[in-house]
Amino acid sequence: MGRLQEMRSVIQCECPNHVATLVQSLLAFEAYARNCENRNAADAAVHRMLHDKTMAARTVMEEALAELIAFEKIAV
Repeated sequence: MGRLQEMRSVIQCECPNHVATLVQSLLAFEAYARNCENRNAADAAVHRMLHDKTMAARTVMEEALAELIAFEKIAV
């Protein structure tokens, strides 16, 4: 992922860099939500929801990144 953040696009945009950064940030927040302390069952439910929604968003962005990599013909 780090290598993608440093690459330049064939169309001179930084979308691969930004999308790779988004995926990394989503991964980090997903782990944070999974490991966040809970005061009670309601906290646990909110953190579980945040984890699940973040995981879904990450999956979508990973798919977008894969399509972008194919479009840009980036060897990974």
